[in-house]
Amino acid sequence: MNIFRLNWVLIDIIIIFLLIFLLVSVKLYKENARWRNNISNLSLEAISLPLNQNITTIQEKNVKDLRLVRNIQSKAGDNKPLIIFSKNKAYEDLIEILTYGLASYGFSIISLKFKTKTSFSLSILSEIINQKISKQYLKYILISFEFSKPLYNSVLNDSKNRGMILINPTYNKTILNTFKKVLSSDNMKNKLCLIYNYYSFFIFKNRNLKKILNSLSDEESRQIKLNIIQNARVLFKNYETILLGFIIQYIEERIKDS
Repeated sequence: MNIFRLNWVLIDIIIIFLLIFLLVSVKLYKENARWRNNISNLSLEAISLPLNQNITTIQEKNVKDLRLVRNIQSKAGDNKPLIIFSKNKAYEDLIEILTYGLASYGFSIISLKFKTKTSFSLSILSEIINQKISKQYLKYILISFEFSKPLYNSVLNDSKNRGMILINPTYNKTILNTFKKVLSSDNMKNKLCLIYNYYSFFIFKNRNLKKILNSLSDEESRQIKLNIIQNARVLFKNYETILLGFIIQYIEERIKDS
């Protein structure tokens, strides 16, 4: 076969296409794969909390899959609040990393799944949890990935709540209007923290971040703590430590203000 009669232009195009395909595949893998899914620490323990067989309170009826992760070396008399993590399947790996990171820092974390978005008291739920683990947490902070009016409106107005962290929440017009009404309350100053990734995918910017920035007035913006992780994508891969730092900083600020 005469190699000089081959269509080298076509061969070059095929090679370039394969290289581009390989680069995109590697990029997608790096975006979605994590080098580790938790933090190793022998001082941490994870406990599944069974609900009562005869559930009588609406608080227990509305949640499931309760799990406690805590640091057994934490001082019994510290004033750290209980951290309540609302589970989200899309962020399952990220929640696991943040849970063990917060526990390594000395916090106790309850992760749970809300079975309903109706309003109910997390204060009463925290008291039930206190009874189950034989420790008294006087305050709590909720971390979630979505905004739900009935539930979170009651949380933010709860006397035992020290704040709420929303990580990359999505918005539509109805949610934005509700969100702005919540911010109009007098006691909302810095009680709500929003954390966003700047990019959604590749070079595409986060539309939810754009919506919230365009919707809030200067006065409303001063009511909240807004943190943007500039180079992070939607799952915060490779930026978990920065995200964890923002969360701990906010919690410590709320502890000082209490």
